[in-house]
Amino acid sequence: MINIHLLDIAEFNELLNSARFINDIAENVYIVKGYCSVHEIEKIKQTCLDFAKINEPAWWPCVDGCPDYHRLHYNYPKAHVKSIPVSYTHLTLPTTPYV
Repeated sequence: MINIHLLDIAEFNELLNSARFINDIAENVYIVKGYCSVHEIEKIKQTCLDFAKINEPAWWPCVDGCPDYHRLHYNYPKAHVKSIPVSYTHLTLPTTPYV
C-alpha cells in the first residue's frame, strides 16, 4: 500500500536526514509544498513545451503493470482525425487518504 504525505520544505529536509526515509521509500510518496518557486515551475513547463514542439510523438506502449495512462492530443497534424481529446485509460485513483 502506498502512503501519500504532504510536507513543507522543513519537514522534508528533516525526513531526508532520517533512516526512516530510506527504509520506507518504496511505500511512500512525498509531496513537498513550496519546493520549487512558481518561476521555476514555469521554466520547467516552458522547457517541456519547447521540447514537444521540436520532437515527434513516439507512441510507445505503457510499461507493463502501469495502472495509469494519460495523453493530450492537440490536433496532431499526422492524425487521421483532427481533434483535441484527452485520454485516460485504466485510471486508478489512490485509495489511501493523504497522511
